[in-house]
Amino acid sequence: MSAKKKDLLSSAMKRTSEWISSQEVSSDVTVHVGEASFSLHKFPLLSKCGLFKKLVSESTNDSDATVIKIPDIPGSSEAFELTTKFCYGINFDMSTENIAMLRCASEYLEMTEEHSVENLVSRSEAYLNEVALKSLSSAITVLHKSEELLPIAERVKLVSRCIDAIAYMTCQESHEVVSKQPVVDWWAEDLTVLRIDSFQRVLIEMMARGFKQYGLGPVLMLYAQKSLRGLVSFLQTQVTIIMSDVERKKVCSLMDCQKLSREACAHAAQNDRLPVQTIVQVLYYEQQRLTFGTV
Repeated sequence: MSAKKKDLLSSAMKRTSEWISSQEVSSDVTVHVGEASFSLHKFPLLSKCGLFKKLVSESTNDSDATVIKIPDIPGSSEAFELTTKFCYGINFDMSTENIAMLRCASEYLEMTEEHSVENLVSRSEAYLNEVALKSLSSAITVLHKSEELLPIAERVKLVSRCIDAIAYMTCQESHEVVSKQPVVDWWAEDLTVLRIDSFQRVLIEMMARGFKQYGLGPVLMLYAQKSLRGLVSFLQTQVTIIMSDVERKKVCSLMDCQKLSREACAHAAQNDRLPVQTIVQVLYYEQQRLTFGTV
């Protein structure tokens, strides 16, 4: 089909969807998404969603009203509501808060150009490339939101693209310090919202792009203070290798050894990267726990 015919068809579909909404046409399909139910119309959904076409064709309902179940769409009912608005031609704002959800949901629903021109996959990709991944704070937000959308966020390379963008921009933002005294840049605070695995991948990519190792110490300590609340396992990740003894002691001083689990205590006792004072403290509290029978 030529591009001109596709545009005409898309325009006709949009007008039809708008007419359905304006005329309050009775719904002919009920979609269950998690605990939420949506009374909708087949036409707008069929015109844009490849998955919906498959589900309708596989439906065995004999009644006029078809019932469809979509239990595991990324972003659940909130995402489905926005994709439905898109199908009906109802305006809504794309933002850094919802773009990860929209990108993953549109992939799941197969809202590709094969089914409609300027469909939601391409529209969300355009927003990512032109807006969300152009700003450091926005890229961090999108990565944070993507953590709840795995594994599909990995499959569409949303996670890796966010990490690449963050690493590139942090290296650009971080100015050279002549005295080589490490400083905590403004973006370090933003990184503390990330899960530890995402945070580690960001730091590894930053180092691969030439970020100075001496500058990571303050970033690591801030993350430990804001996010970890005493996880010994953090000190066993690859990024801790680049910390100096002084920086490692500072991070360990933030841990509350009394709150460590028995498994964490066992790891700590065998971890030769931890300062001796920390290991002694861990062993002391573990002995107290065994003596008094506390959990």
